This record gives sequence, C-alpha cells and structure tokens, in this order.
Amino acid sequence: MNKLIIFIVSVILVSILGFMSIRTVDNQPKSFFRTFKQLAGLLMIDVLIIFLAIYFHYN
Repeated sequence: MNKLIIFIVSVILVSILGFMSIRTVDNQPKSFFRTFKQLAGLLMIDVLIIFLAIYFHYN
C-alpha cells in the first residue's frame, strides 16, 4: 500500500512540474537562455522523481 501511495504522489508531482515547465516556456523572460535553464532544471527533477517512483514501486 505504501508503494502505491508513493507512486501516486510522484505522478502528481511530475504533472505539476510538467505544468510549471510549460508555463516557463510560455512566459518568455528577457533572457532566452534563462528560460531553457529553468526548463532543463524542471525536467531533470521530473526524471529524478520518475526514477524514484519506479525504484520504490519495484523494491
């Protein structure tokens, strides 16, 4: 049961971070490269959460 809760919470977090990354690209700041740095950071957090969810789900 705990693995299922961790998996559901991680899916929700990935959805929120995906929405934030889309908002980052939508809202074009003055610096073009700053947008891509923020997007890369958010997507790296997404990947880490997915790997943690898979690890906890199968172990």
